[in-house]
Amino acid sequence: MNKTLKQDMRDFQIWEVIKKDYHIEKLLGQGSYGKVMKCIGKKDGKEYAIKLMTNVFEDIHHLKQLVREIHIMRKLS
Repeated sequence: MNKTLKQDMRDFQIWEVIKKDYHIEKLLGQGSYGKVMKCIGKKDGKEYAIKLMTNVFEDIHHLKQLVREIHIMRKLS
C-alpha cells in the first residue's frame, strides 16, 4: 500500500471519530500540513474550524511550525 493511500485511510478514520461529536459542513482550506473543515458541534450547535494535521512529527521543522501556529491561535482566542 502506498504512502498516500495509507494517509488517506488514516485521515478517513480520524474524521469518522470527529463526526461522532460534530457535523462536518465543508472544507475551509488545505495546505501542506493538513485540512481545515467547518464543523458544527452536535451538543452546542456552535461553529468550529477543525484542522487535521498530518506528518507534523516527521522532523523538527514541522514541529516548530506547529508550535508557532498553536501560539498564534492561543492569542486569537
